[in-house]
Amino acid sequence: MHVEIHSKTGNNVVAAAMQHITRQCQRVGVNVTFSPAQPPKGERRIALIFAATDSTWSPAEEAWFRTLLDGGVIVLPVVQDPPTAQFLPKSVSHINAFVMDFFGAVWAECLADEILSKVWLQRRVPKVFISYKRTDSAPIAGQLYDRLNHLGYETFLDEASVPRAADFQRELKWWLNDADLLIVLASPRFTLSKWCMEEVSFCQQRFIGVAVIQWPQAIYEGAARIPFPDMGAASKPPIIIDRAQPGQMLTLLPEDFAGDSVRGSADPTLPERELTQDGLSKVLKLCATQRTVGIKQRLDDLIPCAQRLLNGATPVAGGFNPADLTYVNEGVRSFVRVLPFRPRPEDIRQACIDGVSYGTVAGCFYSENDENDPRAKALRWLANAKRKESAELSDGWLWPSLGGKLW
Repeated sequence: MHVEIHSKTGNNVVAAAMQHITRQCQRVGVNVTFSPAQPPKGERRIALIFAATDSTWSPAEEAWFRTLLDGGVIVLPVVQDPPTAQFLPKSVSHINAFVMDFFGAVWAECLADEILSKVWLQRRVPKVFISYKRTDSAPIAGQLYDRLNHLGYETFLDEASVPRAADFQRELKWWLNDADLLIVLASPRFTLSKWCMEEVSFCQQRFIGVAVIQWPQAIYEGAARIPFPDMGAASKPPIIIDRAQPGQMLTLLPEDFAGDSVRGSADPTLPERELTQDGLSKVLKLCATQRTVGIKQRLDDLIPCAQRLLNGATPVAGGFNPADLTYVNEGVRSFVRVLPFRPRPEDIRQACIDGVSYGTVAGCFYSENDENDPRAKALRWLANAKRKESAELSDGWLWPSLGGKLW
């Protein structure tokens, strides 16, 4: 992945961005280069344009930005606050910018996640699912839902995301199967919820990333324990904590809860509290760093599954994407793009464009969870319909994996 940087801001801003982009790329095994180095031929690219108050741009810069856009390069403007957007180059003024102030102290981590999502994962909108026990953490779940949606995430919260008259569990699993990350609000009584534990189990079976938010250790240990409903002297943290991998877990501090100090209070009413802005920033940082890691892990599990089910499919020779495979079925050469999420129609069409030189048929392999869902049937029908547009596209196809078998 190549990142081209154009900046009218201070060096500290650019240095912070480069540091966190590099660190996040290392976590997921992606090689990254920065300008002025030239990108290798065919390398995925993004141009970051940092504007500051009173920034001016030369005609040569404006022309170059138009060239990038015309060439299909992703261009992401970055500004400190909304008013600064007026100082962006005119050639990119129509593009929605990344606003650092919206993300607070964790803007650099979130920018790195945004870049990887758009360039490497080709995921238009990040999707996360909040798993929580209402009697323990409903205010925090609602606060997190509002904040993530404001930042451009597509977020599932049971009270807000299930249409009326819909099958609740079917809708929940349909949504969860397409999520990038499960955010577990692992409050003291989390494991008492059958539905919460089913959500965790579903994600573990399907290799969906999990970020665990643990309540303060002072609830479970120490001479001056923080009171929590139904928690006795022998109470322990939820068992899901023992299954969390390094980097997946955040332990909140008593000071992360909004309102009066919880220390020394006979009844701190933690189930009724939201998080402070600092506490909320900690959760956002974990989501930003863990989301792409979780997606990479799911992709790593799906690629060998696709190779097994597609009878010896092999990576595209010389390709930049290890999730692009080719295989031959009954004499027909096919190009297969493995996706760690449910493909959109434009994902399938793009695979048909990218795979035209590798096979007569091209499309996407992904993990489906409900063959009877009319939306899954419609997606399969749409992808598999024969509608050859030109010699620049292969015929489309979809290879859904369902229960370890091809559907």
